[in-house]
Amino acid sequence: MFGIRKLKNGNVRKNQGRSAFTLVEIIVVLGIIGVLAGSLIPLSFYYIGARREEATRQEIRAIYGGIFGDPQKGNFGYLGDIGALPDDLNDLIGRPDGVPVFAYYTNGVGYGWRGPYIDAQFSDIKDGWGNAYDFGAINAGQIRSAGPDGTFSATGDNIVFPFVDPSGGAVETDGTLLVTVFVNDMPNPVGTTMEVFYATNGAENATPLLDNTPSDGFKFSVAQGIHAVRVTHVSTDTSPITMVKYVNVPVDARRQVNVEIFLKTSGIVNS
Repeated sequence: MFGIRKLKNGNVRKNQGRSAFTLVEIIVVLGIIGVLAGSLIPLSFYYIGARREEATRQEIRAIYGGIFGDPQKGNFGYLGDIGALPDDLNDLIGRPDGVPVFAYYTNGVGYGWRGPYIDAQFSDIKDGWGNAYDFGAINAGQIRSAGPDGTFSATGDNIVFPFVDPSGGAVETDGTLLVTVFVNDMPNPVGTTMEVFYATNGAENATPLLDNTPSDGFKFSVAQGIHAVRVTHVSTDTSPITMVKYVNVPVDARRQVNVEIFLKTSGIVNS
């Protein structure tokens, strides 16, 4: 745009308006852009790395939940259905060879594969850096990511869940079941036996756990899950009376479940 400027002598001249940056100004602007970019790029890498780490931690917990479920909500996961940890994390997505589909057994307790046990968003079984997880190589049941550097090491940036005391060596999969049987209000009398049904490779084992010599109660170590318990009492009469009762008991890994079962009989009961 042009303007008119009046001189002291009365003459006038045209003054052309400024329309372009000088070289110095361009250099200054580029310098400012460079400084901003230099500060934002590391921040962007940090943000991306943090997102990958958080996604990995969420996925590890989802995988762990698929294996162990949430017993407090009545979900015992792959472990409760199969009776053991998976051989491979892909077993959470597809039924492994030799493992039967879910079916019902003694007293309506179900065993067998009824996956998938993890949500589709986690089905690639890779950490945030695209690497496969390690499962159980160091401690059975433990899930490990090699972290950003992609290398497992004792002092590296591994992401591990759950924490296992190195002296323990494995994630606990078994719980303890302690049953006290009262027959006519007499605890654990002579002639009482206890059987616990459990899963082996996703099917009910044909030979239940048996205890026929209780002292302070019937005590079993069993894998996490719902188990059918069969109590049998035979009275000491000349013509013995046999009583049988079934109870389903949920067992949580790392915990002891105490159960009391009551029977009434017209037969003779001896301590």
